[in-house]
Amino acid sequence: MMNLLKRLCMVILISTFVILQILYINILVFRKGITKDTIKKGVAEVDFVEVLKQDNDENPLTSTKMDQIYEIAKKGNISTKSVDAFIRSEGVKDFANTYLNDLIDSIFSKEEKNITSEELKQVTTTAVNTAVDESGIPLPDSIKQSIILTVSQNSEKIISLLPTTQTITSIIDEKSIATIEFLFSSKLKIIFFGIVVVFILLLMVLTHSFYRFFFYHGIASVATACVSYLFSQTFTSEFLVTVFSENIGLKDFFIAISPTISNQFMLYSKIFLLISIVQFILFFGINYWQKSRSLHKSVNNEQ
Repeated sequence: MMNLLKRLCMVILISTFVILQILYINILVFRKGITKDTIKKGVAEVDFVEVLKQDNDENPLTSTKMDQIYEIAKKGNISTKSVDAFIRSEGVKDFANTYLNDLIDSIFSKEEKNITSEELKQVTTTAVNTAVDESGIPLPDSIKQSIILTVSQNSEKIISLLPTTQTITSIIDEKSIATIEFLFSSKLKIIFFGIVVVFILLLMVLTHSFYRFFFYHGIASVATACVSYLFSQTFTSEFLVTVFSENIGLKDFFIAISPTISNQFMLYSKIFLLISIVQFILFFGINYWQKSRSLHKSVNNEQ
């Protein structure tokens, strides 16, 4: 009965640890994949004109009304083609990348992210100099000045079209934000390493061995490597096109960053496969050495 209970405890302990390690490592890998550089790469591939043309009243992030922007442009006698060229400019994309990162930071710091009229004017002045038309020709100076003047005169209206911290938090509740913050914090790392120490100690107690945890942790490492490999194959362009087929912005963004995330999962898959091999070699090597030593002692005792 005691042996059965002991085996049951071993199964529960090992299964729990395998699940926890898989969860933690893959959260860690995904977190490493979503860096500011990765976000910048994703934003660079987004066609903001098409994103802004999407009309979705249920989601404030994608209901920013391109028609309203065209209406503002008409006041300055600016053509829709010039507006499109401006919005697709490198300057606007650089601003969008900075603004998005600041917006994400503001959600966790609980500080409202706003842009002032003066900041908008500076962004516009920088962006018009990077704007080109469909033929790759820079916008004429007269159009550039018209855009700067029109944006300056309608800054409040344009700023109201930008997503804010409040916009995001109205979509994601505080509990979800707290969960995301915890998953991306150093606390999770401390907790996980604490679990590893407890796992090793409990295995030593249950198996009466100082090295058997190499074998069981090797199993956990193989499982982690397999799941990471599956995730690396999941983050493909074809899969993301299917998932985000209704949202042009998210589709372009995730397709752009998918190779980075996929490579991270593949890297960790190889790392944990290597770790498992080392652990199995250590286990079987120490096990063989222990048996050889016991056999040698038995022979000596008989002599």
